[in-house]
Amino acid sequence: MASNVAVETDAADDLKPSKKKTTECIDGIVAAIMAFGRATSAAPYANVNGTRGMEDH
Repeated sequence: MASNVAVETDAADDLKPSKKKTTECIDGIVAAIMAFGRATSAAPYANVNGTRGMEDH
């Protein structure tokens, strides 16, 4: 699956997946890239116990 994907640069010098060199689908790799981006840019874990009258342990 990963061998189907090439990388190209757009006008803003951002890297993006490309399938110009293949007719195979790259949806799985694109989904993995999007999931990785989402996971690494998520807000840090917040402790909600302090707002519920519970103590941290």
